[in-house]
Amino acid sequence: YRDESKPRIIRNSFTLDNAMTDYPVTITKMTIEYLKEDYKVDYTQDLTDSINLAASSSYAGTADHDFGSGGSSHIKSTRMTIVTLTGVVFFSSAASAKTAQVTDGPTPES
Repeated sequence: YRDESKPRIIRNSFTLDNAMTDYPVTITKMTIEYLKEDYKVDYTQDLTDSINLAASSSYAGTADHDFGSGGSSHIKSTRMTIVTLTGVVFFSSAASAKTAQVTDGPTPES
């Protein structure tokens, strides 16, 4: 979402779920793409802090990006993709991509 008091910044709030009941997983890289109205990528942000998910657990997080003096009004959506994951036998990063519209808020609940 775009905070009304900070129009330069887009905050991504996300939840990761490990649906496997027997195996923990570790996410070692995620990518956020900031998309313009025509769905062309304006900026790519890599998140490389490892996130350990126990079996049947969830993780809630946030990631911000400051678009500087040009502001963020040209960004219409973001796409987050899990790029690398350990602890599973089969993994397709294409299947892990989720896209969300950027809304105006002070919070995602507004």
